[in-house]
Amino acid sequence: MFRGQSLLKIDAKGRISIPARFREIISVRHAGRLVLSQGFFPEFPHLLLVPMDAWEEFERNFGSEALFDTDLGMFQVRLRTMGACEEARIDEHGRILVPSIHRDYAGCTSEIACVGMGRYLSLWKPALLEKAMARAEKNLADIRGNLAARGGRSTGP
Repeated sequence: MFRGQSLLKIDAKGRISIPARFREIISVRHAGRLVLSQGFFPEFPHLLLVPMDAWEEFERNFGSEALFDTDLGMFQVRLRTMGACEEARIDEHGRILVPSIHRDYAGCTSEIACVGMGRYLSLWKPALLEKAMARAEKNLADIRGNLAARGGRSTGP
């Protein structure tokens, strides 16, 4: 599982160094193979960095059956996810390239916040991550309710 946050520098070529604790998980459990795609919330544009095996599971569920799209909703799912993704490989220095189209989408120029989200990582413009975290804090009662509905226990303040 990916947990925690790191602030990363984007180099002149658009590369970021994956934190060592995440690199180890990616290398050992996922053979170093990742998919980079765009997130799903227009008010919080961010990027997803998903291990290839988890991404392939997603594709089996949402996109690889029909050769041609006849359902507009499924077409949009495939266009938004598969059309906006590409494979990312960790180089010998622990870096991945974040192409300019993805950096532009997320608004990242010199820094990127890398957040562990369990089965995947999310990459954010640091100021936008702060805004998203503030909104989550504001909605903490709803978050606790959702956790309780899923069988979790709400403990703490």
